[in-house]
Amino acid sequence: DGAAGGDRYQMVVDEAPSRAGARPQQYAFRIERSPEHTVRDFQVEHTKRMHLIVVRSDLTGFQHLHPTMADDGTWRGAIRLRKGGEYRMFADFKHAGKRRTLAADVPVDGEFKRVRLPAPSPYARTDGGLDVVLYHHGSGAGAPAHVQFEVAEGDRPVTAELQPYLGALGHLVAIREDDLKYLHTHPDGAAPGFHVEYPTAGNYRVFVQFRHRGRVHTAAFTVAVPG
Repeated sequence: DGAAGGDRYQMVVDEAPSRAGARPQQYAFRIERSPEHTVRDFQVEHTKRMHLIVVRSDLTGFQHLHPTMADDGTWRGAIRLRKGGEYRMFADFKHAGKRRTLAADVPVDGEFKRVRLPAPSPYARTDGGLDVVLYHHGSGAGAPAHVQFEVAEGDRPVTAELQPYLGALGHLVAIREDDLKYLHTHPDGAAPGFHVEYPTAGNYRVFVQFRHRGRVHTAAFTVAVPG
């Protein structure tokens, strides 16, 4: 995908946070085919015309945002970056019938203490205190995998209580550790699960988001993909 591929799409960041802090800061970007052609006719994918995924270079600080587009094709919103470091912004969208991802790196001044990636584990707790188990069904790199998850609140299973989020029972983002490669995933619709294909062996950070009792929860997993 990258910032500029053979189809000449490019993500141009006009405004971005420059220093970490507790207050929300504005960001603005455009998707260009050329300096004279800013894309405006985006198609809806997962109930939105633009998904902005933000993560720090050590795969912490994950955020999933939905900016608003102005008439000139500029997408704007606010983001809170509490810690410094190099952040990567992924614009995930659909145009001309194809899902695309473009990326831009944003340096943010402030305290930076690199966090080591947690060891691979199928268990995680969300930011709202729910326990999530991740089930992988796949043979490794280059092969289709099916990923499912189950949710519990204390000792009580609550997977059946999940509410739709972005048109499905969950949303999954997978990012490769070594180069922050962003993978497209597809909900399978019937159950809280996804189809994903990991291109290479190695560690990936997998972020699962879902809605329970009106709140969107995020659980983060380290997944070791065999070769």
